[in-house]
Amino acid sequence: MKTRKLFSVLSLVVVFAMLLSACAQPTPTAVSPTTAPVAAAPTTAPAATTAPVAQARPLPAGAAKEQVLKVVHEGGMGVGPMPGLDVGMAAHPSAIFVPLFYSDKDGKLLPGLATRYDTNKDATVYTFFLDKTAMWSDGKPIKAGDIVDWWNFIFHPARASWPASWLMSSVVGYEAFAAKKADTISGVKVVDDFTLQISLVAPESFFADRMGFKESAPARVDQYAHILKLDLQTAKEQWSAMQAVWLKEKAKDLIVSGPFRPVYLEPEPAAIYKFEPNPKWWGAKKPYLTGIEATTVRDMQTMSLMFEHREVDLLFELSGGAAVNLRKTMPTAFFDKPRYQGFTLWFNTTKPPMDDINLRKALLHAIPWEKMNEVAFEGQHLTIENGNPWPPSIPCYDASFAPYPFDVQKAKEYLAKSKYGPTGASVPRIVLLGGDQVRIRGSQIALESWRVNLGIANATTMQAEKEFTPEDKALRSAAHGAYGTNLPVPGLFLEILGHAKRSASLQNYVPGFENADLSKRIEKVLGMDMKSADYCPTVQGVLRDIMDQALMAPTVVIRSYYQRQPWVKGLEVGMWGPYNLDDTWLASR
Repeated sequence: MKTRKLFSVLSLVVVFAMLLSACAQPTPTAVSPTTAPVAAAPTTAPAATTAPVAQARPLPAGAAKEQVLKVVHEGGMGVGPMPGLDVGMAAHPSAIFVPLFYSDKDGKLLPGLATRYDTNKDATVYTFFLDKTAMWSDGKPIKAGDIVDWWNFIFHPARASWPASWLMSSVVGYEAFAAKKADTISGVKVVDDFTLQISLVAPESFFADRMGFKESAPARVDQYAHILKLDLQTAKEQWSAMQAVWLKEKAKDLIVSGPFRPVYLEPEPAAIYKFEPNPKWWGAKKPYLTGIEATTVRDMQTMSLMFEHREVDLLFELSGGAAVNLRKTMPTAFFDKPRYQGFTLWFNTTKPPMDDINLRKALLHAIPWEKMNEVAFEGQHLTIENGNPWPPSIPCYDASFAPYPFDVQKAKEYLAKSKYGPTGASVPRIVLLGGDQVRIRGSQIALESWRVNLGIANATTMQAEKEFTPEDKALRSAAHGAYGTNLPVPGLFLEILGHAKRSASLQNYVPGFENADLSKRIEKVLGMDMKSADYCPTVQGVLRDIMDQALMAPTVVIRSYYQRQPWVKGLEVGMWGPYNLDDTWLASR
């Protein structure tokens, strides 16, 4: 019998790979809230209203004469505007390629290529109904077959990057497809030109929300057909060959589906990304903007100065010390966007001293949680309250849950019960992989707290593994990494915290943990109706038991935001970026 694949956040690399990218949507009509996914059948989301051709609109009163949006990104283009791959935010993929749905600032689905969907009773079969007015920029209608063809092409293991697994691993036939034992994903089927059906290996009441990812959008597979004839051995070689389709001036010939089309795309170091309205845009509204001009700036101070000097309209996104300073002078320029992740010290329970659960609990009770955010992260994020890792933005949050309040006396009691007690002097060397400079500070605060409160002085942290001695590398007992999900789904959050298999990348940080009972309970939650009365109590019970294992020391819940000038009007941003660029306009400065 087939079992579901895991869909947790793959690693810190994946968390940051899924940053903002610009997108737009035809008509903001809610489809289905992600906080209450469909589980009963038949359930039909409300249809969108669309117009055959986008109608020109006069500019609002007070609009600037020039309607070119100037954007600075901290990140690059990734592999470029090829949805389904690891596309960087600077490529503005969803501004030019429409996914099945968009996800708004509250996590609700809005119509994209699909206007609605149905599920069967146990949420193992999803049927998506496409907008019949949708068309490619060359005037051809967008049909269900186009979506299936693109997915079978782009998610092929010869070309695949992490979005393939995230979007498709729960789909019937994907396992065989990824193993090159099948030519297509059998669970994805065309019912008719405007109806797409997807079958899952196990119940998943939130699968439609995966179709709100920018990576779910199709592109035109015929533009990349020549790749199939090339003898290319690696995914990187495949991506490089595909880039030739849109590189630099060729970008203007890219066939797209969104309200904008690229006219020039040159990756870093030049970092030039230009877009103009798509004359074949099929949405209900013609964009006010006449263009988008974007670039990448890796230096945060430079980004901040450009913003302060009014040279740019949007920053996606300023962080670190430069953001802290800018917030002091321009607090109203900061806007939050959804985020369901945090940073944590992952304990490797297979290595001393983290192999002792009492020692781990001692370490957790010895951390003054508020200092992490205030000192290490300069107050940018949300403070971990009493060791509770659950972000308030995810359903079933319980503010009263306090698994590990700061309590030095209790920490000493747990240390004494451990095989390394009764004092910290006998605790084996703690070797911690710290990550970037901000997380290094968090790691140092933890180590200093353990030294002062427990007398554990034999510890070290480094930014990268290459800095460790061979002996320290072998001893590595903890790592400061990321945790969380890409959707506000409690089951997915539990999965990354406590499922035995977790993800391959996370296993590199914290190998060896296994609890069959917890894993079964988490899998049960993943199939539950999030609207049921017993859902949150079940989730909270599993969370309590996971945290009782003391597998991690959360340091902050990530707060994500972008910076917007006051003259930018009508813009709304969800987790995947702007989703209403057709309503965005620039007022006079």
